[in-house]
This record gives sequence, C-alpha cells and structure tokens, in this order.
Amino acid sequence: MLEAEKNFDEATKIKDNELSVANLELADQFTKRANAERNILAVIVGLVIIILVVVYFVYRKMQRDKKELEHALSFNQMLLKEVNHRVKNNLAFLKSMFYLKEKYVDEPETKEILVEFQNRLQAMASVHEQLYRVDNENGMVNLRTVLLSNMREFESVVQQKGRQVIFQVEGET
Repeated sequence: MLEAEKNFDEATKIKDNELSVANLELADQFTKRANAERNILAVIVGLVIIILVVVYFVYRKMQRDKKELEHALSFNQMLLKEVNHRVKNNLAFLKSMFYLKEKYVDEPETKEILVEFQNRLQAMASVHEQLYRVDNENGMVNLRTVLLSNMREFESVVQQKGRQVIFQVEGET
C-alpha cells in the first residue's frame, strides 16, 4: 500500500504540475491576448486622435481661407464701386465739356454734332448706371428693363428733333 500511495502521490504531483503548467500557459495566453487587445485599442485611439487633429487643422485652415476670401470679396466690391463711380464721373465730365463747347460754337452742324455726342454720353451713362446698380441675388441684369429705359430716353431725344419713333419689344419677362 505504501507503494500504491507513493505512486498515487507521484501521479497526483505530476498531474498537479501538469495542471500548474497548463494554468501558467493559459494565464500567459490570456495575458498575451489582453496585451494584444490593449495594443490594438491603443492604435485605434491613436488613429482617432490623429484624425481629430487633422480634421481640426483642416477646419482651421478652411476658416482662415473663408475669412481671406470674404476680405478679398469685400475689397473687390469696394474697388468695383470706385471704378463705377469714376466711370460715372468721367462720363458726366465729358458730357459737360461737350455742353460747354456747344455754347461757344456758332455753326449749326457743329452744334448738332456736339448735342449728339452729349446724347450718346447720356445713353452710355444711363446704361452704365443700370448695369452697376444691379441689386438682385444672382447679379443678373434685366435686359428688358434696360432696353425699355434706354428706348424711352432715345425716344425723347428723337422727339426733340421733331421726329417720331415707335418701339416694340417682344420677349419673355
């Protein structure tokens, strides 16, 4: 019996050792798996942080670009207003010069030519004013309105000469 107990104790120790080794291997596998999962999680968190940082910087750049574009647009609008103002002033100046010259000329043909130049300058000034005073959202010019306005001015000039003109405008509104 002693030998059987000894064999039993040895077999139990061997089994215990095998179980301990198996438990250690299993614990080692769990540790490796937990480390792998932690590493994957760390990589994912790192990538998310990198993506967020990139998105933040892209957003900031877009905001800066938007401000620059708004500033450039504002500056260009101011320049356009200035150019339009100068064109208007130059046309008025030229018309005035022709008017003054007409007052000092005695020849009827020359007077008629100077008056015609004044009328043409007035027509150009009128068209220019209508074009630069576009206030609608899409920046489109209503050609019908521009044409009708200019036709009325032309009609009044022609009627001053004792002539009659009839205009007919067709088209979609």
